Amino acid sequence: MIEETSTGFSGAFGRQITMSKATADSALTSDLLKALESQSSEGAVVLQVEGQFNVNGKKVPMILQYDARYKGGSYVRTTGKRYSFTKAKLISMAKAGEFTGTFTGRHGAGINIPQPAIWTLGTIHEQRGNQLFPRLTAGRNTMAVSARHIHKSAYVIINGQRVSAKLKFGENERLEIALDKLPKKGLNFLQLQNPGGMFSNDFIFYVETFEEAIARSKKEPQGLRDSNLWSAIINNSLEEAKIAVEAGASFKNMNHAKMIPLAYAAFYGRTEIVTVAVGFVGRSSFVPRRQAAGVHLNHIAIQRQVFE
Repeated sequence: MIEETSTGFSGAFGRQITMSKATADSALTSDLLKALESQSSEGAVVLQVEGQFNVNGKKVPMILQYDARYKGGSYVRTTGKRYSFTKAKLISMAKAGEFTGTFTGRHGAGINIPQPAIWTLGTIHEQRGNQLFPRLTAGRNTMAVSARHIHKSAYVIINGQRVSAKLKFGENERLEIALDKLPKKGLNFLQLQNPGGMFSNDFIFYVETFEEAIARSKKEPQGLRDSNLWSAIINNSLEEAKIAVEAGASFKNMNHAKMIPLAYAAFYGRTEIVTVAVGFVGRSSFVPRRQAAGVHLNHIAIQRQVFE
């Protein structure tokens, strides 16, 4: 789904560290091993160790895997008798020259499952202007996105950390994600991961109030504010249109068909957006009127009057 180098894999995938008598006390060994264990405990990778123990002068090869739930976090033998070792035990044995092993972040069994994909609500192939990313705030902790290849038990990852959330699947690839706890204010990144499988693309969302969204938009270039208004109209997003209008988007910026935003909204029956925009510019005489054939809006008159 996402054609980009390394997209779909945890940053811990393929990372290695070798623990030996020479490296057991290394800060690099400690830090990297801590990160690998953290990722393994969240299901991002399978942490496997190919090692060798020196027992009474005899070399004994052994393959271990990290299990975060076994005895509070232990390295467990994968075959034969179920030996287990804590990290502290492996370090002490390495210092004594009794153990040498390479720790590797490997992929889980779900590698052949298609990579999950997330995009803004709507069809994936249709050109719909700028992406209108979700905004969450206190009292509104659910975002709606479009998604594909998502398992019902998929993990939700926010800013690289697995979090508690609920998934609700709808029609036409609609997915609602309800976070149990909101992340930090401002820009955040969402990913989904199928158990034992690949990660989705990174997906932007914001934690901010309506007023904060306007303040952020005001700092953006005029061209971006203008195109955000167009995107809000194309996607029929009343709230995003309000933000663009309040942030100073231009009403005179024409599209390829020589239509201004207000006329385009009128032509395509975006009644609520037209009403908001008309109220903002103080042209109440252009509030849309209903006719027998449905909602028909005087977009030509609007276009003429905005340029007066």
